[in-house]
Amino acid sequence: MDQLIDEHPKVTSYMWEQIMKSYDDDLYMFLQASLGNIDYLRRFLNSIDPDERDIVRHLALVMNANREEQGKHLFHANDKGVDELVIVFDGLIEL
Repeated sequence: MDQLIDEHPKVTSYMWEQIMKSYDDDLYMFLQASLGNIDYLRRFLNSIDPDERDIVRHLALVMNANREEQGKHLFHANDKGVDELVIVFDGLIEL
């Protein structure tokens, strides 16, 4: 497969386009909708430019899913900053 991709770079492009058009997993759809609620990403999701719409789709595809135990802290009050975006699919967060 790697050899095919190396020899025919358009294959990678075509495969990525097909994934972006046809992937419809529930979590992916939820993430895409949630990301579309973020002010600075909403304009990309609603853009007429397909490359701009792909930005939000790509973010939804590459996000990692984690399951956390009840009572676990996502962040602590003294944390100096975080480098991740957390979207809750199922459950509650106590502030």
